[in-house]
Amino acid sequence: MDTNSFIGIAALLFSLSNPIGVIPIVLSLTRDLTTGQKTMVIAAAASAVAGLLILSVLTGRQLLGFFNVGLDDFRIAGGLLALFVAFEMFQAKYGGFMQTREETSRTETDIHGIAITPLAFPLLVGPAEMSIMITLSSDAPTWMHKGGLIAPPS
Repeated sequence: MDTNSFIGIAALLFSLSNPIGVIPIVLSLTRDLTTGQKTMVIAAAASAVAGLLILSVLTGRQLLGFFNVGLDDFRIAGGLLALFVAFEMFQAKYGGFMQTREETSRTETDIHGIAITPLAFPLLVGPAEMSIMITLSSDAPTWMHKGGLIAPPS
């Protein structure tokens, strides 16, 4: 993978996942946690994001084959999904991820429950990001190129 394609893929995934827009949600979900617990939530979410993207690269084509979905059909659906995500970002919606009083009054916080759902999936890695990774891995001719999607060479 050359530098230009790496920058293009990184910019595409960054714009789709919108990690800057997730910051207020992270702060809201972790406001009652200690600094150590917040670090654990962020580390678990980052690991889950990496795992979901790697899983999409390695098993995406087989999953499409299992459901008998063609790659061109999937590209159209993934493009439409990315378009819908982009339109959702333009609409300012307040309070979509606010916790109820029962959720905030819990004495013990489920760190993995916050990190995996909703942070890692679907906020940071949703269907649009997974479809992009499946499409890119399907276009990769060899396992070495797929490895470049997972861990780009330095």
